[in-house]
Amino acid sequence: MEGLEARVQTLLIWSVRFCLLCFIVGLALRFGGYPANWPFDVGILVLMLGPLGRVILSLLAFYQDRDWPFFLATVGVVLVLSMTFIAAWSIRTQVA
Repeated sequence: MEGLEARVQTLLIWSVRFCLLCFIVGLALRFGGYPANWPFDVGILVLMLGPLGRVILSLLAFYQDRDWPFFLATVGVVLVLSMTFIAAWSIRTQVA
């Protein structure tokens, strides 16, 4: 489990960096006169998927350690997060 924290940290740092890059590209396009929304959409999606990736890494670690109570609890968290992301994204696309 010691390596898990390092992997989670790396995942979250790179997801935030990529999100920031997407927002910078989106702002540059917007100020350049191009009405591009896709960089913002990609940035928000990556920012939302970062915590889900963290939970999935934990799920794999609990499976590898055969820690079944935590594994099952983490499966529940993955399901709830996935349903929340799907609902939020579908609502966002209906509003836009």
